[in-house]
Amino acid sequence: MRRNATRRFAGSLLTALAVFGCRSAHTQRQRSPQTVEINRVRADDLARADGMTLDDALRQVRPDMLRPIAVERYAVTEMVRPSVYVDDRFVGGDDALRVIPIEDVVEVRLVRAFAARSLFGSSCPCAGGVLAVTTRARRVK
Repeated sequence: MRRNATRRFAGSLLTALAVFGCRSAHTQRQRSPQTVEINRVRADDLARADGMTLDDALRQVRPDMLRPIAVERYAVTEMVRPSVYVDDRFVGGDDALRVIPIEDVVEVRLVRAFAARSLFGSSCPCAGGVLAVTTRARRVK
């Protein structure tokens, strides 16, 4: 009789663990809006900057987006800058930002290298990440 009670208790305990999981309240963190938006610059942020091009605005508003990162290839470390994609098309390196007017930009996202390879394909030149620029022309279509 005692053995049956022990089995029922163990079964109830396993059922409770299966239903509620092994998660506790401190392991379920909510993302703050700032964490989600950390790699994104919107048009209203760019409008506050002095300058005519996207390069000027990003240097004032978010210079960290233009900073090169260290990439190790074949035991050699080199500094690599992010590539620029405008409306999902490769346009070049960060020097391409000098010809994009601020008025045309809706948002700029910094996509890290690993995620950029999955978005733009394995042949993308994105070792330094990608600055993905969305323009107003893209939003209209």
